[in-house]
Amino acid sequence: MDTYWHFCSTDSAGRPVLRDRSLALAPGQTETHSGPLVLCRTGLHMSARALDALQYAPGSWCRIVNPGAKIEASADKLCSTERHIVASFDATAVLH
Repeated sequence: MDTYWHFCSTDSAGRPVLRDRSLALAPGQTETHSGPLVLCRTGLHMSARALDALQYAPGSWCRIVNPGAKIEASADKLCSTERHIVASFDATAVLH
């Protein structure tokens, strides 16, 4: 299965959070989205290349993820109904 990149920010306690400010799930868990898939609006987004994901990154918390079966894609990103978290780490030092 192909792996993808997703970046998120952190809350005041340093925990990774999604754009809606909910806590991001840990490696081994799967985030789900039950609504429609619309790029840049709804769904669980990710990019095949880290460089592409960085242009949308709200912060430096990096996650390596696998998408679910249902996806909508463009040249630099995709959104899916599922996002399985493979790895998660603070990439601040790497990005600087």
